[in-house]
Amino acid sequence: MESARCLREHPELETRFIKGDVSSCTIASAAKAIKAEKTSVNEIIGKSAREVQSPIAKVAPMEKPRERIKEIKTRNISIMNDNSRYIPASVKREVLKMDNHQCSYVSSETERCTATHFLQFDHVTPFGIGGKSNFENIRLLCAAHNKDRISITFGRKSNSNSQLLARY
Repeated sequence: MESARCLREHPELETRFIKGDVSSCTIASAAKAIKAEKTSVNEIIGKSAREVQSPIAKVAPMEKPRERIKEIKTRNISIMNDNSRYIPASVKREVLKMDNHQCSYVSSETERCTATHFLQFDHVTPFGIGGKSNFENIRLLCAAHNKDRISITFGRKSNSNSQLLARY
């Protein structure tokens, strides 16, 4: 779009383009700089897009994407608060690594559950009673042990928990 506007606004550039003295890639690379009058049409004639990009980058630098990404990340962190059930990806990765992608439930006989499927992130101190979504308060439990723990903490609502635990 920018290169089409640039060709329309600068007839001498259009003429040189038709003759083949300048490529469409070169025009696209230089269009914003030409529009901002930081470079002239004559400076790009006979050059490739790559030859045009480096001098233009010095004259009209673009916004640095890394700084923009940092700004966005810091803004998102400030939006997240302690009253959120959301578990950040970094916390999930650390918990998965710590628990070795396995249910972290340990029975009274000190045997660890071997389930590696249907894993769920569980709050050690339940979110409903003030638990935070940080690394220290999150663990992995299989669906059966997570459901069992919920029923113990908040009261039994169904008898299907024993059926689920029998499978594991």
